[in-house]
Parts: sequence; C-alpha cells; structure tokens
Amino acid sequence: MSLSNLLTLGSVLGACVVTIASSARAEPPVQGDLAPVVPDLEAILDANISDEEARALFDEVRAVLQERLGPDTVSARDLYLGALLGMIEAANRQSRADAGPLESVLPPSGMLLTRDQADQLAADLDGTMSGLGIQFQYRPETGSLVVLGVISGSPSDRLGMRRGDIVVGADHKTFAGRTQEQVLSLLQGATGTSVRLSVLRPLGNGTAAQYTVGLQRSTFEVPSVVDSMSHTGVGHLGLKRIHRGSPDEVEAAMSRLRDQGADRFVLDLRGSQGGCIHAASAIADLFLPKGTVVLRTVEPGVGEKDLTTTRDVVAHEAVVVLVDRWTHGAAEALAAALQDHSRAYLIGETTLGTARTETLVDVGANFWLRIDSVRLETADGRTWHGTGLSPDAAIQATASPWYDGRGTALDLDPQFQQAVHYLQSELGAVPIRAPAP
Repeated sequence: MSLSNLLTLGSVLGACVVTIASSARAEPPVQGDLAPVVPDLEAILDANISDEEARALFDEVRAVLQERLGPDTVSARDLYLGALLGMIEAANRQSRADAGPLESVLPPSGMLLTRDQADQLAADLDGTMSGLGIQFQYRPETGSLVVLGVISGSPSDRLGMRRGDIVVGADHKTFAGRTQEQVLSLLQGATGTSVRLSVLRPLGNGTAAQYTVGLQRSTFEVPSVVDSMSHTGVGHLGLKRIHRGSPDEVEAAMSRLRDQGADRFVLDLRGSQGGCIHAASAIADLFLPKGTVVLRTVEPGVGEKDLTTTRDVVAHEAVVVLVDRWTHGAAEALAAALQDHSRAYLIGETTLGTARTETLVDVGANFWLRIDSVRLETADGRTWHGTGLSPDAAIQATASPWYDGRGTALDLDPQFQQAVHYLQSELGAVPIRAPAP
C-alpha cells in the first residue's frame, strides 16, 4: 500500500499522528504537525482492490487505530459504530449512481435510525405527520427554502404560511452555506418543541415582505384526497399523498361523487408525493378484479412478492389518470398498475421514474435501518425506473389546480378538460349537469 493511501485513510478515520516504518531502510517515522488534508472519498471507494483485500484493509486499519490511539481515545465500540455509518455512506454513494432527479436532491435514503425516528416514519404512512407541515425545495445557491405547499391543518397552515413563501433561516440562524441535511436538522425536532422561521413573502415587482413566524411542532392528520364534482358529470379525485387510510378515503369520495351524479372519474396524481406501496395496491384493488396481480416487489435477500387484489371490483366506471413530471413513488406504481391492466387512460407528462421504494429493517439494539432496497415492477415484469411512465396522451403539465387543497379550477385546466373530452368522445357522451351545491 502506498504512503499516500495510508495517510488518506488515517485522515478519514480521525488519526492525528501517522507513523510509518519503511521496509527499505531505517528512517525516522513521519511524525509532526501535518498539513490539513480533505480525504478523497471517491478515490477510496473506487479503489481497484478485491473484496478480500478490502476486508484485510479494514481489519488492519481497525487494529492500527485501537493499538496506536489507545482505549482512552477510541474504544472498540466507537470504531464499530463509526464503521456502521461508513458502510451506510458507501451504500448511499453507490445507490445514487442511478438516482432520479428527485432522489438526487433528497437526503440519503440509507441511514441508521433510533426507534423513535422509525416509529415516526411508520406513523407518517398511517396518515398522521409530526412537524411543521411545509413541503419545500431547498436552493443551496441562495440559502433558502421555497415553500411548494402547506399541508392543511398543520402548524404552518394554522399560522398562515403560503405556497411561494421563502424561508431563509430558523432560530436566528441563516441557511446560507448549509447543506440540505444541515437545514433539515434545524427544522426537525420533537413534537411540542418550537422553532422561529425567518420568512420572505414576495409581493410582486421584485419586492418582498419580511416577517418571523413562531411554530410549534405538532402531530396532525394528513388528508389524502381532495374531491370535487365538475359540471360535466365527471368526478375529480386529487390524490395528494398515499397512506394507509387512502383506499378508504378514495372509496368514500367516489361514493360522495356518485351521489352528486358522477358516472365516471378522473384520478389526479399530478404532483402526488407517493407514500405507502401497499395502500397504492389497495387503491388499485377498487378498480381491478379479484386475484389480479397489481404490482411485484423485488428485494435482494428477500425475493419477489406479488401484490394481488383481494376483493371484487368496487368501481366499475371509466377512469382517466392524470400524471406529470413530479408523479413518483407509490403514485407512479398506482398509475402503472391501472395502465398495465388497461383499466385507466393516462393523460399528462412522462412521470419521474422512481420504481424503487424504501423499507425499515429492525437491526437490533433499538436501531432500525432505513434502506432503499425494494424494486417495483408491473405484473408482466415492466419497470419504469429511470424512464418514467409514458402517458397514453401527452399534454404539457400545468400547476395542479387542487394542489393547495382550497378548491379547483377544473374548467380552466387543459389536462382535466382533455380527460373529459376523452371520456365523452371515446366512451360516450357524458350528461351535462349543473355543479353540485
């Protein structure tokens, strides 16, 4: 092994003094105040060595650190836990090689979590959420969060935050120069704790109002469906997020719309945040015959599993699904299942292309591993990862009219109007009705 490689590894693992004995001739060891070095993690992870050589290197570095630094500086426990984090970092780096545009800007998918953190993530899929209730995009070049949406009933919603607000700091700390992970650590916290956000609200003409809002993190219900009735007799179901309560919400919304006269539906998955894969399968169950393979999950070390419908068809009406470039995850899986079985006509843009999903694995000692290990396929083995789902009719996306949960403007929405046109021309005229009161 070269001197430079061992020096770099020593820097990575926190060695302060590096001692190297030359086998060629007796020279004084390299000891002193060495210059700062930024470790080249990519070069280390790309090293052209075998699995056996890497294992031997790991054992050697661990032994050197324990022997040379001593137990007063670093314990075996410290090294093992540090190695765990290093393994996850290496896995995250490799998994990002084929990450989509959304995954590339999100925090790493593989991470070691405490039981409380894992429980909270599991609760999110039950239809509850803890925190502030804002959806945002982080822009590191300006050190700001752009609010893309505010969840109805959340602390942010109750205190009047809006889509388009720009958050530039938290608790008197600016976001400038921080990574997204660092910004998230400032925003996240235990239920009941508070945070003060510094917010800019654009007023137009290049001006903005600046204000501070104090938010208390809390647990709140996250509604899954926004439904409305168009004057054409077509029911509109906007599915913002898919959690375990979503199948019941969709079924109840369809029943309400039928009572108002709906005889066909548009399932709007534009901008959907995705969510629970099993809930997505259960929604497809409403439209497909009993015994139909909706999706197939493929997980190394676990195997393949078919998600199959378990009940008779509930919704017999014609369905159009609206998708856009931000439709991803479980929402993509739902659209793929309905398209695969020719149960729905897809209108909109090619979807994001995320045919992978995460799972939580209990690894003991009250720790859970969050890992992106599950691959998704349709019943015939088709995957849309990296390519997205191609709609049956491609139409440029506009802002989802139901996005903020404050009503719709369906008459002005070209994609929805194209869906109505398809339902009328391809499947027979839809009676014109006055909007429901």
